[in-house]
Amino acid sequence: MSPLVEVRDLTKDFRSRSGSGARNAVDHVTFQVAEGESFGIVGESGSGKTTVSRMLLGLVTPTSGSALISGIDVWNSSKAERKTLPGIVQVVFQDPYSSMNPRMTIERVLLEGIRSQTPRASRAAEAERLLELVGLPTRYAALHPHQLSGGQRQRVAIARALAMNPRVLIADEPVSALDVSMRGQVLNLLADLRTQLGLTCILISHDLGVVRQFCDRVVVMSKGQIVEEGDPDRILTSPTHEYTKTLVASIPMLPPSGPS
Repeated sequence: MSPLVEVRDLTKDFRSRSGSGARNAVDHVTFQVAEGESFGIVGESGSGKTTVSRMLLGLVTPTSGSALISGIDVWNSSKAERKTLPGIVQVVFQDPYSSMNPRMTIERVLLEGIRSQTPRASRAAEAERLLELVGLPTRYAALHPHQLSGGQRQRVAIARALAMNPRVLIADEPVSALDVSMRGQVLNLLADLRTQLGLTCILISHDLGVVRQFCDRVVVMSKGQIVEEGDPDRILTSPTHEYTKTLVASIPMLPPSGPS
């Protein structure tokens, strides 16, 4: 069976502001993601992981290489084929508030991408369905983004992405802006939705602990390259690359329990 997402030798060079040279933000990255898989891309800030996701979404033009989603080359297919991609792949960003129009109600935020396809009479019901899908009260449809907490706004962002009925969901640091109590809830929600809807998920994170909780398989990126790949538990317990060992060592350890 062909992979649902296939990245081949993907490279992105950014010119310096002075024009004196180029920096390899992404350097010949190759990986595949099977349908239904939860795949993690982990690394520090500047490792190239977010640039990979933005090339997959068609937001950043690669210098070379290719990215295929459901057999459609994101950058080298016909215009008609590329127009189908929003119905196949959607994204949840780190900061949902910055991607929401503060003047819109949550109903309009949810249906922004499909309003032209949704009859006026059924829009309220569709917004309520999406809110229920992510565990929010239907009355939230009449609220505005500033009236919701950070965790609630991230749930709305997930619901908005699911409004398009995508096959692939890219989550770019979806819990890094949330407090600890909210992180687990949002990750559990994503895991439940993945099972319920048969989603293929790509999780971008700097946190190996988050990736371990959510992903079937992970690649570790450093300086634009994949330096390690495998099962998250194996990588956390027996990392082979020095960079991965540093990442694992930086994970906070809980103090031992016992009498005080």
